[in-house]
Amino acid sequence: MLYSAVGRPSATAPSCPRTRLAGPSRPPSAAGVDPVNVLDEIVKDQIRTDIPALAPGDTVKVSAKVVEGNRERVQVFEGTILRLTGGGITRSLTVRRIASGVGVERTFKVNSPRIEKIEVVRHGVARRAKLYFLRRRVGKAATLRERRTS
Repeated sequence: MLYSAVGRPSATAPSCPRTRLAGPSRPPSAAGVDPVNVLDEIVKDQIRTDIPALAPGDTVKVSAKVVEGNRERVQVFEGTILRLTGGGITRSLTVRRIASGVGVERTFKVNSPRIEKIEVVRHGVARRAKLYFLRRRVGKAATLRERRTS
């Protein structure tokens, strides 16, 4: 029998009845397919491919479907991308704009069916992943330089 430093039998001792020596860590599914691969197959169909390359600092127009009562319309929200979070199906972006002198931020799920389209108006220079410093800036100071493409 193995003893630990304290003098009690260790949990990894082969004679310990609580130790599970063999067997999978989780029960196999009925079809013998790994559940993670099944999720990947489902998600692969729902990820959108018509989304342009997005980066923090870009000015974008997000066309989102809005339900008002019994009718649905498209609402365009134009602003600067503050942050991009998540990856794959959970990817989201936060867009900030100034409306009537008040800063408004909206978070959109990129792969949501409620998003009709995302259009990049201009590419801005950003040296950070999260542009929270723009919240404290007002007027022209809240703008970013345009990225030069050659």
